[in-house]
Amino acid sequence: MIMKKLILAMTLMMGLLICAPAHASKGEMEIGGGLLFDFSHYARMYGGGVDLFARYEVIDSLQVALSLYLTGNYTRHHKHSFGLFHLRAGALYNFDVVAWVPYVGAYITTLFSDHDDYRWHAKDFGLGVDLELGVAYKGIRPLGIGLSLTYHIFFTKMRAMPDFFTLSLWFSYSLGKI
Repeated sequence: MIMKKLILAMTLMMGLLICAPAHASKGEMEIGGGLLFDFSHYARMYGGGVDLFARYEVIDSLQVALSLYLTGNYTRHHKHSFGLFHLRAGALYNFDVVAWVPYVGAYITTLFSDHDDYRWHAKDFGLGVDLELGVAYKGIRPLGIGLSLTYHIFFTKMRAMPDFFTLSLWFSYSLGKI
């Protein structure tokens, strides 16, 4: 009997967590960081790093964002390690569905590499677009946690890596209205 009550109580609590409103509102500022995993089948590249970001809710469900990626990667194709640095500015659209918030985003991105022997770009600099698809859990205010997949496409001439993906597990803190 106690076990049935415990299971019922846990089920109700899970239902409340899943259905809790996300409470996003205009003027809210969010800061956070994430763990990154870069990969590209074409370039046989993989690596990991960190992301630091700030997001501001301009209107309901629309955020502008600044982000800095720092990653260390290795490519089996060219057998070397290198660092990649991205500075990104963009916008995210949140499909505000209770506590679980799916979102899509687009960023203008720059890419710098610290490798001296092999140039990733014609001028050691890349400019492109990042397309992001993710889901965030924002039922526990002011904290957030999310998972995203980002596709990086570059406009500049790149010799070895035309595009790649980044998987990110991120955490955020809402500073409230600013």
